[in-house]
Amino acid sequence: MSASAMDGIVDLPTPAPVPQFSRLPLVSSDGLVFGYCLTATYRLAATRTERDLVLDTGYRGLNLPSLTHDRPVLIPATTGLLAGTEPVPTTRGTVVVTLFPDQLIDPDLPLQLVSLRAKGIGTALFEYQGSAVQNALLHLVDYVMIDYGHAEILPGHLADTAREAGTRVIAENVQITCSAQFPVGADLAMSSIFGAPERTSLNPSELLCLEAVRLLNEDDVDTHRVAEVLATDPAMVVRILRLVNSSAEGLSHRVDSLQQAIVLLGATRVSGLVMASLVSSTARSMDNLWLMLARAGACRELAESESAYTLGLLSALSWESGIPYRVLVEQTRVSPELASALMLGTGRLGRVLTAVVAHEQNDQPALFSTGIDPERVALASLVAIPWALSTVLTAVSASR
Repeated sequence: MSASAMDGIVDLPTPAPVPQFSRLPLVSSDGLVFGYCLTATYRLAATRTERDLVLDTGYRGLNLPSLTHDRPVLIPATTGLLAGTEPVPTTRGTVVVTLFPDQLIDPDLPLQLVSLRAKGIGTALFEYQGSAVQNALLHLVDYVMIDYGHAEILPGHLADTAREAGTRVIAENVQITCSAQFPVGADLAMSSIFGAPERTSLNPSELLCLEAVRLLNEDDVDTHRVAEVLATDPAMVVRILRLVNSSAEGLSHRVDSLQQAIVLLGATRVSGLVMASLVSSTARSMDNLWLMLARAGACRELAESESAYTLGLLSALSWESGIPYRVLVEQTRVSPELASALMLGTGRLGRVLTAVVAHEQNDQPALFSTGIDPERVALASLVAIPWALSTVLTAVSASR
């Protein structure tokens, strides 16, 4: 009997740590977002039992639709998810559980995979390297995940083997900047969306939007000046008035003044609506805009600063539009501090942006180099992603 028991004190089990999750886009060769992959930012234990405990604890409190909307999503498998003793997190899209190598030797696994497929739940082999055990399961899984950056494997050969069995291939550990660099043999890549080719000028509509965004993100927003700028775009006026007068706003009277509408909606919501006009309301644009606003929101959460929101927004806009940082700095006339953070990654804001982008790309060395706690970055991102989704859905609806 332990000393604590002899003293009448019962030893309680240590609660499992709750992991935070990072979300990586799964993109196709044309740059469209197919779905997302969730990875735990908490360093998972080496033993399967402890890993299961941590992941199952995280899943119970996970609001998956707020992170992935209606897209397919890959999540790490646990013993309970495979056996049906733990509920698979629900979402509007397909859930795919990824199998760790140490789960493949379970004698019940083939039947479990058949049962999951019958329930509409997909499966994937993590770290596929063409072993006999993995190849025996190819006809029962939907995806294999291949490390295309591994120096000792031949990803093209592995991809051919998987595709011959009717299994789709997800490339990991790749850096893609254009469609020509898409990994050979892969159907999807776990990577940030590759941006547009660089261009050096902006059209009048883009200039108007950037000026409005700059004004909306000042510490003391001049709504009169914002209204003057946006009033030159009739389509934008219609969108803002339609949004403020929608039933969702619950106003007791109709709003006819653009400036009053801006005041009622708030600078952040109007800024999101303005950003939506920079990209068309297609499925691709919704995901791209979501990623843009999520980056901006995560920077704001992490730095507790509206300047950080502008920084994240300009960074994401450059990636999406192909407009270089220097052009955006010239057109928005942001402060020297923000300009240096954007162009050189310097100062506190520069470290915040570097940390958020590293978290997006699951680049752990770059994240640790900032000196910012990875858990703080993950929490900021998990707050920003649902907010960004809500903002995007509202903006896209109002733009139609």
